[in-house]
Order: sequence, then C-alpha cells, then structure tokens
Amino acid sequence: MSQRYFLTTPPAGSRAILAGDEARHVVRVMRAQPGTGLEVFDGEGQWWAATVLGIERGLVQLELGECHREPITGPSLTLAVALPKGDRQKWLIEKLTELGVTRLIPL
Repeated sequence: MSQRYFLTTPPAGSRAILAGDEARHVVRVMRAQPGTGLEVFDGEGQWWAATVLGIERGLVQLELGECHREPITGPSLTLAVALPKGDRQKWLIEKLTELGVTRLIPL
C-alpha cells in the first residue's frame, strides 16, 4: 500500500512541494530517494500519484501524475427534537448545524 501525504500548498501544474512534518516523514522515516513513488492529496477530494524528484533542506519536490477526484460525502444526519422557547431555540439550531445535522424535525 502506498503512503499518502497531505499537500499544504496547492500544486503548480504537474509539480508540487511537500514541506514541514510531511517532508520530514518522507525523508527521515520512509527514507525516500528521487524516484520513490507515493500518493499526495489536498483535503478537497483530489489525490495524485507522485514521484519524488529531489530533496533539499526540509522540502521534497514531487512530479505529479494524473489528478483523481473523489466526491466528498458525509452521512446525512436527521434529528427529531422538541424545540425550546426563546433564544435557546436559536442556540440549539446553531449548534446542531455546527455538528453536521442536515435535517431537523421539530416535535
């Protein structure tokens, strides 16, 4: 199974740079060398097969392959609740939205 790493900066064309903890892990733990294959993703449903081009001072330069997109889907959460009166109702709806409730059924 290929190792996956998070891109903190968006890729520029077919090139990308890993920095920080991700780069340190690739270099020191995985002991990657130029030519090593790995996967990188951007946290927005896109990922690429990548090849290490070079390693310099805490940065890993990558050559990106084809971009793959995975749809971001979450669970549909429905909550049936007796709504309180006054400001508590507004607070409850606000907090349920923050928690990801997609549908509210008042009782």
